[in-house]
Amino acid sequence: MVAKKFDEASNYISKTYNYTLNSKKISADSLDPVTFLTKLCEEYKNYVQIMKAPHLILDTTETKAISKAIKFFTKALALPIVTTSAYKNAANDAWSNLDQNEMQYLIQVFSPYHAIFSLSKHIFRHQKITNLVIIHDVTLGSHETFLEMFLNVNVRYVIDQIDLKMNIYEKLSNYSRTFSNFFVMGSSQNVKSILEIADSQLLFETKYAWYAFTLDDGIVNCSTCANAKIISVQPSGMHSIEYPIYDKDIPSNDFYSHLFIGSILSLRNSSYVSRWTKYDFINCETYDGNNTPFRENIDLKENLQRYMFNYKPFNMEVKLVHFTDGKIKDSVLIGQWISYEDNEVKLMNKNLWREFIGTEVLKIVVVEQKPFIFLDYSHPRGYNGYLVDMMEEIGQLLGFEFYLELASDNAIGDVDDDGLWNGLIGDILNLKADIGLASIPVSSIREKVIDFTIPYYEAVGSIMLMKLFRTEPSLNKFIDVIETEVWIYILAAYALTSLLIWIFDKYQPEKDPNERIFSLRESLWFCFLSLTPQGTGGLPRNLPGLIVTVSWWLFSFVILASYTANLSAILTVSLFNNQIENINDLEKEYRLKFAPLNGSYTMQYFSRLARIEEMFHHIWKNMTFDGDHNEKAKSKYSVWSYPVSNKYNDIWNSMQSAGFPKTMDEVLERIRRSTSSADGFVFLGDATDCRYLVLTNCDLQTVGEEFSTKPYAIAVPEGSPLKRRLDFAIMELIERGTLQQLKTKWWDRNPDRKLCETENRLDGIGLPNMGGVFGLMLFGIGLAIIVLDKARPHTSILTRQKLRDLGLEVLMHPPYRLDLAPSNTHLFNFAGGKFALTEACENRLSQFLANRDEGFYERGIMVLTSKFQQVIEQNGAYSI
Repeated sequence: MVAKKFDEASNYISKTYNYTLNSKKISADSLDPVTFLTKLCEEYKNYVQIMKAPHLILDTTETKAISKAIKFFTKALALPIVTTSAYKNAANDAWSNLDQNEMQYLIQVFSPYHAIFSLSKHIFRHQKITNLVIIHDVTLGSHETFLEMFLNVNVRYVIDQIDLKMNIYEKLSNYSRTFSNFFVMGSSQNVKSILEIADSQLLFETKYAWYAFTLDDGIVNCSTCANAKIISVQPSGMHSIEYPIYDKDIPSNDFYSHLFIGSILSLRNSSYVSRWTKYDFINCETYDGNNTPFRENIDLKENLQRYMFNYKPFNMEVKLVHFTDGKIKDSVLIGQWISYEDNEVKLMNKNLWREFIGTEVLKIVVVEQKPFIFLDYSHPRGYNGYLVDMMEEIGQLLGFEFYLELASDNAIGDVDDDGLWNGLIGDILNLKADIGLASIPVSSIREKVIDFTIPYYEAVGSIMLMKLFRTEPSLNKFIDVIETEVWIYILAAYALTSLLIWIFDKYQPEKDPNERIFSLRESLWFCFLSLTPQGTGGLPRNLPGLIVTVSWWLFSFVILASYTANLSAILTVSLFNNQIENINDLEKEYRLKFAPLNGSYTMQYFSRLARIEEMFHHIWKNMTFDGDHNEKAKSKYSVWSYPVSNKYNDIWNSMQSAGFPKTMDEVLERIRRSTSSADGFVFLGDATDCRYLVLTNCDLQTVGEEFSTKPYAIAVPEGSPLKRRLDFAIMELIERGTLQQLKTKWWDRNPDRKLCETENRLDGIGLPNMGGVFGLMLFGIGLAIIVLDKARPHTSILTRQKLRDLGLEVLMHPPYRLDLAPSNTHLFNFAGGKFALTEACENRLSQFLANRDEGFYERGIMVLTSKFQQVIEQNGAYSI
């Protein structure tokens, strides 16, 4: 289209003014500026050899890189140019510092096309738009031209060149789910078609904001819109001159007609053309950066202002148009824009601008990590967790909607050797999302490419995770202190000592009647009591018995001391059986493997520390052995051994030999294969990950203190206006205590939390380990009840002592037997049953005795002799 308009303008000038041009057209076949500049230099060199240097260069390129190359070329070689480039003269631009002479022949003209782009930038900055869909046709430029609109602007956007033959209905439906602002840019007919399709999908609700941009004459229309409001942007006062080649079908093309005719007429009437051969010229090969030819009295700009009305400012009008039943109900002017380079929109009716703001819908990319955020199909947003609840609170405070998508690779992201980021960081950096939401540790390298809010979570580092080995309770722990074989020998010594004391006492030559009698039972009690602090009573009086007793005491002392020491040691060790307390302890356990997750932040932490140590080693070695230093300087750093530890290199080598697990499932599998706290696998990872695993698994534990701590924050694109708003919201939630409540909800009251049996090692020894002692005591009480005499002893201790004093022998007899005591025999055997009163029992006994004959008493007394003799013969045993 541009080339056609140039030919039409040349023909018009030739016929009307009898002025013929010699022209050369060069197309930018490549978007690579170096390739294009090489081609341009070659064409210029050939042109100069034939016809001298061109009097004027017309530049209508649309790409920024090519435009910058042309600007550099014309300034370096001092060639007159009129360019329609829309790109401002930035600090690094070749035209950033033009002098007064250069301004007369290096001329930049803004076209209505570029006015559309500049104005759209002003609008979405003023409206603080964070998401935008641009729907355009071919009449307003290429896709790359539209991309230039978003340079240095933090807006999540989609640029879509429409084709009404395609399924535009489905596209608008998809866009409406995640975007709330729509710029429709193109011919008035295409804009009308898009607006009518949007109305059919009910997309003119208050949630959405629609903007229509066109360079065509007339008012934007929407014949089917029942109730719709849009902001319309159109030029005003463009056509001050009408040439015969004016294109009535496409009025916007009239700009190029005016541009070319005005430029050619300016060239025709400029005085410098007649002096052109007197100027000095160079080519690209001879240009060295400092030999640009000097130009003065170039009157191109003066003449261009006379013939080219577009070089003067033109207006763009911004109107709020309200459609009702397919007709325009009202149209209110709410802004004007003049095509000066840096002019802002002149706002009118600011209240109407504020009302015309679509609901802010933010795209948030997430990285799954329980309990911060995880997939949950039952939740309305598809995800659940601490961060989802936090963002809902922030959305209510700031008045925006949001939707969640999984970040690339479901990872926070890292930078490669080429400086390219992947994962969530890459998505934010490439403006694929408005917010990055995950447990993202803030780091200086990340802050170079994106922005972080204030921390929403306290500093979190890395920690060690290993298998929890619980001490198995044992009721027989007090017995297990000594091996079974030793117990057998102790019992044998006990039995042998008791037997010897009894034998020595029984067969001693002389006995004192007042001495303690050591029967076998007494000997057993004597040896047993020797093991207790209660004392033993009287001692054996014979010398062999005393020797055996002293030997038993010494034996008992050693046994008791060893038993007490072993029991104390075992119980103490069972309370503190974990041998790993910090990262240094891992190096000492050669059977213990340890490693972080492959590609994790913890892995990077140790690899970097290892590289730093290695770098320090090389620095020291160079300082000590480098030939560039004199001997005196070397001696200052020379030591017998390496002065910096090799700690982290050793740790890194150990990790590499252990192998880095690739998934958390592999981590859990390797941990659970551990056989003891000194033989197995220890995971080094994010503290929140490890604590959540402990929260939901009863066989895991965290060990030691956190290291390399960093706070968690929300990620936003660099320079994003969302940062300040999110900072405010997070501060508000902190002051309200909302974040602490969420922490309680997702940690202390987490639905996946398992109620594990706790083992508090500071509360002392529990009943499961000491229950056997209580069992032993209950066994003794039960045995005592079994052997308890059920009758009152016939002779008291005092009676037995008196019998010894009189020298009488006490015969052995059972402690209780009915037929050896006639009174008891008849008392318990006479018929009568139970008696309620003592008097009734006495009456019945009197009656029983009165009814007996004299032979009854004689027989009862005489039979006792034979029964007593039987007892004596059986050594006190019961007779049968």
